[in-house]
Amino acid sequence: MTDVTRPATGSPSSSPPRTLPVVSNETSQSLCQSCALCCDGTLFGKVPLELAELPPLRELAFDIMEVLEQAHFPQPCAKLVESRCSVYAARPKNCRG
Repeated sequence: MTDVTRPATGSPSSSPPRTLPVVSNETSQSLCQSCALCCDGTLFGKVPLELAELPPLRELAFDIMEVLEQAHFPQPCAKLVESRCSVYAARPKNCRG
């Protein structure tokens, strides 16, 4: 992990900058597979999907809902097993970051 100095948002310019960690892609993937807050319904009620994603996700038995040419699946995600994504390699675009 690398530290990057960025000014604090919404603070006076006389305040010293704070140092924020920059998370590597490898660390990000590890974190993504550990907390499950995005997938268990804590942070989001649904995940929007692109129409091109529907056929492969249907093959994975996602519970897809379509309303007026917009698709999503509800949270908590049925593919979340023991706080891990059971289809991580094939997860939808909006689950990737």
